[in-house]
Amino acid sequence: MTFFRKSPLEGLTAWLCVLGMLLASCSSHPWETQSSVIMVEGWIESDGHPKVMLSEVIRLSETMRPVDDLVDNLIRWAKVSVVDGPDTVVLTGSYNSNYFPPYIYSTPRVVGRPGNAYTLIVEYSGHRLTSTTTIPEPVPFDSLGYVPVEGIDSLYQLTAYYRDPLPVGDSYQFLAMVPNRETRFYACSYGLDMDVSKVPARTDDAWNYMEHLMMPSWHRIPDMGEYQVAYRWGDTVDVKLARIDEESCAFWNSMGELLLMGKIPIATSSDNLESNIEGGKGFWTGMGVSRRRIILPPKPESL
Repeated sequence: MTFFRKSPLEGLTAWLCVLGMLLASCSSHPWETQSSVIMVEGWIESDGHPKVMLSEVIRLSETMRPVDDLVDNLIRWAKVSVVDGPDTVVLTGSYNSNYFPPYIYSTPRVVGRPGNAYTLIVEYSGHRLTSTTTIPEPVPFDSLGYVPVEGIDSLYQLTAYYRDPLPVGDSYQFLAMVPNRETRFYACSYGLDMDVSKVPARTDDAWNYMEHLMMPSWHRIPDMGEYQVAYRWGDTVDVKLARIDEESCAFWNSMGELLLMGKIPIATSSDNLESNIEGGKGFWTGMGVSRRRIILPPKPESL
């Protein structure tokens, strides 16, 4: 969910899904629970409902546990509330296989509105975790295009054009979903656009006109012996441009650094992981979201 240009993060809005993919190829790992540390993955989009996932942090140990047992570290029985103006609304937990951990707290009674602040409160086993976020005003797409992968005409990368309000100083996350293959949005590789890395394509009196390359899916490049992220012929791709605050950007930037070093965030020291959660680790992010769909060219009939 990293939010900087040249990010290594492959998964959606949510890094725990990245962890799920990393674990899927393994049969067992030496995990040990750090029950005193609770990890929060939470967000609320403009015109969307709050979504929160909770788990206990795991660290490496000499105790071997099957990967299936990691699901036992998700937290199902917490009291999770969101303060929305004068109202405090308790979220309902339910199983959801589209996410990892596959248990999510949400409610239709809270709808994200740009400019509004939302406070998350988590109460569990003597712990109380809090965080407050504000949903920024969404920034519109100017357009969404595609660029063929050099030398491989069946694969494409996407290029987003959008207007960043002056002065420079906002951060954005790109998320994408291919509806016929995926059931949720994933954070794009190279999907984090930080204020420190902005290079406007052009600028006028009110806007920076930004160009941003994004590549969410891994495919092996024939005859090159390497992987490259790209889309395929005929893909329909739904893309979100999410405006986020500085604290959220810092979290995902630190997450990207952990992934670059080959570490699994939930199964390592969390000391170096940025967080806006008081009493725990993780993030609670307000996202001002704009959406756009693109359909890539079909496979030529001659092939």
